[in-house]
Amino acid sequence: MIERYRKEIDRIDSKILGLFEKRMVFSKKIGNYKREKGKLISDLNREKKIILGLTNKTKLDKKFIKEIYRVIFKFSKKVQK
Repeated sequence: MIERYRKEIDRIDSKILGLFEKRMVFSKKIGNYKREKGKLISDLNREKKIILGLTNKTKLDKKFIKEIYRVIFKFSKKVQK
């Protein structure tokens, strides 16, 4: 029984990883656009808006969502530079 659950978690993790990779592709495109337009890489208002929107859509712990997205934003900015 536990092996079935673990296999399902493994499948979910693979999907999450694929989505992270896709997100970073678009982050890089956004970084290119920002550089072309002379815009700052960091947009704290956008980050706050994303976190607020996501925490309102889920029953997961809000602190958990904030921590995950702070890491995602950190690496997105790194990719954009």
